[in-house]
Amino acid sequence: MSGEEWFTNEFDKGVSQVFKNSNIESFIDADEYYTELRKEVEATSQGDYICWIGFDGGGDTPMPSQSNNELTKKFPPRTGQASDKKWLDLLTEASDSRSVNIRVLLNLHPSPKPPDKYRYANYDLVGRLNSLKKCCAINDFRYLYMNGTHHQKLVLVYNAKKGLMAFTGTCDIESGRIVQKWCEVQCKVMGDAATELYQVFHRRWSEHSQVFLRIGSANSYLPNVSQLKSTAPQSGNFLMQVATTYGNPNRANPFYSLLPRFSCPRKQVVNGPHRVELSTEAINIFLSPHVMKIGNSFFDETQIGASTLINEALKQSATYSFAPNGHTGIYHLIKTAIANSKNFIYLEDQYLICDESMGTLDSLLKLLIQKVKSKEFKKIIIFCTRIDDINDEFQGTGWKHRNNFISSLISEAQGKVEVCQYKTKGSVNCNGNSWSSICYIHSKTWIFDDEYLITGSANCNRRGYSHDSELDIGIYDQNKMFVKDTRIKLWKKRLNVEGIRRSSLSDNDLNDFLSASKYWESPDVWGFPIENSKKISFSPTKYPDLNIDTYKALVTGQPGFSVTWDEFLNKVKMDGMWDFVVDPEGT
Repeated sequence: MSGEEWFTNEFDKGVSQVFKNSNIESFIDADEYYTELRKEVEATSQGDYICWIGFDGGGDTPMPSQSNNELTKKFPPRTGQASDKKWLDLLTEASDSRSVNIRVLLNLHPSPKPPDKYRYANYDLVGRLNSLKKCCAINDFRYLYMNGTHHQKLVLVYNAKKGLMAFTGTCDIESGRIVQKWCEVQCKVMGDAATELYQVFHRRWSEHSQVFLRIGSANSYLPNVSQLKSTAPQSGNFLMQVATTYGNPNRANPFYSLLPRFSCPRKQVVNGPHRVELSTEAINIFLSPHVMKIGNSFFDETQIGASTLINEALKQSATYSFAPNGHTGIYHLIKTAIANSKNFIYLEDQYLICDESMGTLDSLLKLLIQKVKSKEFKKIIIFCTRIDDINDEFQGTGWKHRNNFISSLISEAQGKVEVCQYKTKGSVNCNGNSWSSICYIHSKTWIFDDEYLITGSANCNRRGYSHDSELDIGIYDQNKMFVKDTRIKLWKKRLNVEGIRRSSLSDNDLNDFLSASKYWESPDVWGFPIENSKKISFSPTKYPDLNIDTYKALVTGQPGFSVTWDEFLNKVKMDGMWDFVVDPEGT
């Protein structure tokens, strides 16, 4: 096979052409990734560029000078090393000492609880970045109204002597990823595919014309990829495709019908403030008329400086110029790979909850059921985060969809399906919550037949495939070594975790996918702190109350508002909360 059969031709859905001249390296977990990124950032010089897209950013993130090459992952958090440098210090040195141009798009989080979460999740960091001489950083909230997010993870380093390189995958630059040893996958891409990843940044950057008018061109200019002196094309053996998700800004806004007494746009525009408004005059309250803005402290404009940014955004287009009806490219990338896999699939995923369709798109659960039911298919291994670690994010509702996903898949082909998670910290006498996992699985990575790999920011949920901004890459190595080698590295990192096993697994132990499946099928026998679906329930051990305080605040304590709390509760609790807030679809 040539390898091109792995790729999709749904180019109008947000999938690039298949690039044939790229070179790719993979890094397992933040320690390896940050070490390589620091090396390349420190190699930049005057006139070079560093471009960064982030969901969560941390200026104090420790960047190692060398990877620890830990053969067995220890439970205690990583301790700082004398040779570490902070990420913000690396960028400061690049900008202010070497005159490197830095461009940054950091997600401005819409979460209203706590009302100032956005500040320590990027807003304050953007302010610090904009104090650098050669840096322009933007609080980016051009996502679907009113609870979308920018979830892409991408760092581009353009070195005029070495060429353009792109770091993309599952890992943000944030201290918890390395200190708490999260499970991640990141890739370094050079060659023609790197130019497409540069375009991903450039397209989003170019949407902020009103910001550029305010600050001038000195720090906002970003050359087109054709203007770069060298992109150092590689004669590598990789075939690669880039795919994106963007929600459809022309989609009807579900909040408009859900909250009829509030002011909301009729469509899920990407240029408006993420809040709802209530005019006291409109509902005939005998008070001084005013407009009540309900959101976090940024979007209700109590944050100093927010009004300027919100007004600039309102002058921008209500849709994406590069995706006016959204993108579902990542979904099509994965769908094609599932259909073409013949023998086995490995998936590690943070959420694993895509059990419902997205418009006309089938759920990932349905696609996987079709695959495991085929006679020739042999095994799927799924490694996921413990539901207790993420259920609060889902307002207490996520466990039902996770449980449905797993139980439905297993019931169709029990002998072919292994679903695993790490044991709790309490079960192995590790410091921390007795119900939480010893290691947090943040990766969103697929491996098919040891030939084709997909990794990136999109979780297995409706948000990731249709609603938020996401970025994934699909990789095929014509030498048929990279994907298998990455899977072996991945399994060594995931399985060789401090437990009761006395020796570490070798490359030879993991060489054959099907024979090495025994470690996932019977982890207790081999001494790994992992449990699978044969012995455990994937329901939570703790059941937090349905967290709808944010919505309760919209309708309680507001004078003259006639809708009762019980009436409103019936609209938003459980399924309503899930569809409108927790895991909305965005087609």
